[in-house]
Amino acid sequence: MDAVYSFRFLPPKHTEDLVEKLQQVLSVYERKRFKHLTITRPGLKTLNRQVLWNIEQLDEAISKKVKVRFSYLHYDLDKKLVPRREEKYTVNPYGMVINNENYYLICVKENKDNISMYRIDRISGIEITDCALDSWDFEFSPKVVTEHAVYAYTGKPELITMICRRSILDHVIDKFGLDIHIRNIGSEKLEISFTVSPDGVKFWALQYLPHVEVVSPQWLRDEIIECLKSNPYLKI
Repeated sequence: MDAVYSFRFLPPKHTEDLVEKLQQVLSVYERKRFKHLTITRPGLKTLNRQVLWNIEQLDEAISKKVKVRFSYLHYDLDKKLVPRREEKYTVNPYGMVINNENYYLICVKENKDNISMYRIDRISGIEITDCALDSWDFEFSPKVVTEHAVYAYTGKPELITMICRRSILDHVIDKFGLDIHIRNIGSEKLEISFTVSPDGVKFWALQYLPHVEVVSPQWLRDEIIECLKSNPYLKI
């Protein structure tokens, strides 16, 4: 029940319905222990009520190894979910995963060769096609893709090296896991290295300035510096 309440990809109505179904396996006395649970921040719950339908349709398409077509939504200035573009997306679906508190479809766009991740709660009007999946010269594992993705940014994993304050080590491990190498370089500084898709690391590092300094790869370090220079509110 705690997990259902915390899942952002479930609309409030679906959340309450699922919790009610879970409570049916409890006795009347046991239910009283859980009556105070509630959605703490309902504004973070998706407004898309097609989520469970999307999951069911995607699961069927993945099992049949066929493409799907859908509209992908984003919020407009009126805080309404609207299609990002008029043309629907056509993708090769390969798996689904919960990552970064969201539920994602792992797929490859039609006639493309790069792996993408789409939030299932932002998918609307999904259609299962009769088209077989495209053939590829490469193989990939959805599990491996998500292990190396940061904020759902996929791409070829690279060795990342950064210097950070010891005080944020918990946050580093929370985001990148235990498969990291740590070297003590001072009383309050650590050199940390790990292998992930680098695009998402840029946004993570920017959140933790001035506690983190990305050392390599050089192109990633340069991009972070350019982001700081382009901010009109900062004096670099």
